[in-house]
Parts: sequence; structure tokens; C-alpha cells
Amino acid sequence: MMFKPQTKCTTQHGFSLIELIGVLAIMSILASVIVPNLVKRIDSANADAEMLNLTHIASELERYITTQFTIPSSLDWAQAVASVSSLPINKVSQNKQGFNRGFYVDPKFFTNFDKVFAGYTQGAGKVFPPISPRIMLVSDMKGPAPAAPSSSAAFEAIWNQSVNSSIIENESIKIHRINLNRIFHQVLLSNGSTDDPFYRLNSANEKVIPTAVNNIKGELLLYVIDGSLLSLHLPPYPTGSAQFNTLIQSSVNISYDTNGASWFWSRL
Repeated sequence: MMFKPQTKCTTQHGFSLIELIGVLAIMSILASVIVPNLVKRIDSANADAEMLNLTHIASELERYITTQFTIPSSLDWAQAVASVSSLPINKVSQNKQGFNRGFYVDPKFFTNFDKVFAGYTQGAGKVFPPISPRIMLVSDMKGPAPAAPSSSAAFEAIWNQSVNSSIIENESIKIHRINLNRIFHQVLLSNGSTDDPFYRLNSANEKVIPTAVNNIKGELLLYVIDGSLLSLHLPPYPTGSAQFNTLIQSSVNISYDTNGASWFWSRL
């Protein structure tokens, strides 16, 4: 009796249409949960990085101001920052997404009325204090920063994020605030003589101190940028020699007085 060899039958199983639809549905649900969270985390990381970038740029801006004794305008601020840092101009003016950052200056920086800030180079110093020396660096990671506010009230609203602010700080819009009040120091120069002692700030032109009248000292009040070199000269103007030099790093009073035998500058 002959037996036929038995052959083993193998059955291949695939996904049924219902199973495939189920898998796709689960994957879709997972994607709807994971992807938004992943995007949110990436956006948050970008926002944190941009805030650090703005902080660094602000630090370099202050370094420029206190070494060059110049405050740039919105037209040349990026070039000014780049000149004292390792950042190229486009890395200063634009964020990582390629959108232009905003450089907003309070329109009442030096005045009691709204005025476009055209920049400032110290020279012999200001005889009036700055009114509102504030600057904002604004970065939007979804588009170019809006135009700078044209009024101090609009600037104030953005600074304080009040209800009428034209720019709302959020995950994609970052604002770094810079108050330059602390870099301006008051310098009072007094002259007890009827001669003409004079002063110089850095490399600016010399200026005479008002003379005493009826035994009342002549005075000159200045507001100067931190780190300025003040050189005080003996009369006559403009050939008198420098007798007193000091770096201005805080408010100071300096007087030209006599001990009965000679005249000299002294810090009060």
C-alpha cells in the first residue's frame, strides 16, 4: 500500500480592512496629541532662545553707548551693535526666522513732547536731564516687527503691556526693555572765582564754567554718560592746563575754590 506524502499547508494572514482602519485611527489620534505638543515645545524653545538673543544684543548696545558716548537711532542701531560685538549686522537686525527686529525709542527721550529720536552724540554734555530715556527691542517670530510707535503714550502702552497696547507680548512676540536712566549721571561744576576755568568731556570741545557774581558761585549742571572722562582746567580759557581728571561713574559735585594762596579744583 502506497501512501501519498502529506504536504503542510501554510495560511498567510494579512490585515483586514477594518483592522487597518483601526490602526490608522489610533495613529491619527496619537499624532493629534503628540504633534501639537512637539510644535509647542519647539516654539517655546525658540522663544526662550530669542529672549536670550535680545538680552545679549541689549548688553552690547549699552556697551556701545558707554564706550562711544553715542546713542544710535532706529536707522543705525544694528550697525552700532555689530561694531562692538562679534555679531554681523544681519544677526543683529533679524531674528533666527529671518524677520526684522524692532528698535523702539521713546519719543520723549529728551523732550517733553513727542519727537522722532534721531540719535545722540554726547559732545560737551546735556544741560537738561533726559525725560524718558527708554528703548525696546521687539522680535516677532512669525513676521517682521511692527513699525515703531510715534507717540510716547503708545510707547508707554507697549512698555507696560496695558490694555491699549498695539503689541501683545506672547510666545512668538518678545520684548526686551532698556531703561538708560541709570547711565546718565548728574555733574555739578561750581566756580568760586571771577576767572574762566573750563572743562572737557572726553575729546569734545572745551567749555567755560560761569564765573562767580557778588560772591555767589557760578554753576553749570550737566548730565553725562557713564564712563565719560571729565578733564577740569585752570584758567585762562582755552590754554589753561588740566589740573583734575576723573571718570564719571556716579553723580558728583566739583568746585573751583581757593585756600587763600592758590586756586584749585576739588571734588565735594
